[in-house]
Amino acid sequence: MTELDVGSTGIFMCGIFIAASAGIGGGGLNVPIFILLFKFLIAEAIPLSHAAVMANSVAQFIVNFRAKHPEANRPVTDYFAPLILLPAQLGGNNIGVLAGAIFPKDILIGGSLILLFCVTSKVGYKAFCMFKKEQEVKAAGAVDSEPLRDSSHEGFDEEGGTKKLLKCQMRTDDENMNAKARVYLTERSMPDKGTVGILTLLWAIFSVIYVMLKEAKTCSAGYWGLLFALYPILIVFTLVGAKYLLRDQARQQELIDAGAIHEIETEVKWNLKVILTYGGASVAVGFVGGLLGLGGAEFMAPLMLEMGMAPPTAAATAAYMNLFTSASNIVHYSQIPGVLPPHYTGWFCATAFIAGLAGRSISSSIAASGKQSFLIMALASVLGVSAILLFWRGVTSKSDWAFHPDAFC
Repeated sequence: MTELDVGSTGIFMCGIFIAASAGIGGGGLNVPIFILLFKFLIAEAIPLSHAAVMANSVAQFIVNFRAKHPEANRPVTDYFAPLILLPAQLGGNNIGVLAGAIFPKDILIGGSLILLFCVTSKVGYKAFCMFKKEQEVKAAGAVDSEPLRDSSHEGFDEEGGTKKLLKCQMRTDDENMNAKARVYLTERSMPDKGTVGILTLLWAIFSVIYVMLKEAKTCSAGYWGLLFALYPILIVFTLVGAKYLLRDQARQQELIDAGAIHEIETEVKWNLKVILTYGGASVAVGFVGGLLGLGGAEFMAPLMLEMGMAPPTAAATAAYMNLFTSASNIVHYSQIPGVLPPHYTGWFCATAFIAGLAGRSISSSIAASGKQSFLIMALASVLGVSAILLFWRGVTSKSDWAFHPDAFC
């Protein structure tokens, strides 16, 4: 590596560190860095960025796997929400990619900048409000070092305008219900194997279809048949995931109503309306990401915050979903000879993994200390820097305001 490469690698690792702190892959930072500092062509920078995002996602998953939810004795990652959000995002992303090839580049960049500005402002405001709230709680002396654990039947009580951690007693003497609660809490204290299996199968099917698409002649009947076959598959997986999720929700609600366990304030309360609302929003996120060429996690993490998830859970769940989407991208690019040179790919994957591991570990420790606003601030920072780099890329590249209706055939 030359001296320039070493310095550029340091900047690249700083970008990955901040992205990992926010729970996203950092694709919006990687591509401009590769083009501006490493002098890669855009056709080279995009595949290398996907490889780095994959390595970052693996590092985050390793850290998140052992981390706990801030309000309960369960994993910080929500393994149930992606059953709805991931298939919807993949479906929207495919449509967005098709439409994005037709739209003029300058319109897409302009739309990206407007969207990034709006999302950055909203996330930044949320971070500011949470930071103020944390400072008020700290000033009131109400910060408790012990996180809430539903397995020990603890809860929060409002007293004197501040939250006080206290022990709660069971509200039921039904031993059968208490036994069900113990089984349920034991199961939820670990990653859910059923949800992981469903999403892994979905990823495997998508990967096989991507490989077949690469072998098919563009715009042939077989090509379009494979492309549109993805949507019935996504619908089936969404229905299976919804049934699985609602069954768990009904089981949980039964125990909450009986007083056997406590309701978690920042956990999404799923029903048919919520599934349709957030599933539709996830389709929109995927579509916008595919249309504008931006990573889904940059918008999925803010969506999860809007769903009411705790910041550590939103960050961990977005990173978990990014693991599947980035793995699909790697399968896609591995079918194109020469786009992932082993020496560069190995270097950027290794440095991204190290930076991602450090960023996620440090941010998790900070969030566990009660400063969850740090995660939202990191997310706003990544979104803001991505917007600046995208603006620079737009003003320094060749102008393009023409539509391209013949982009495929």
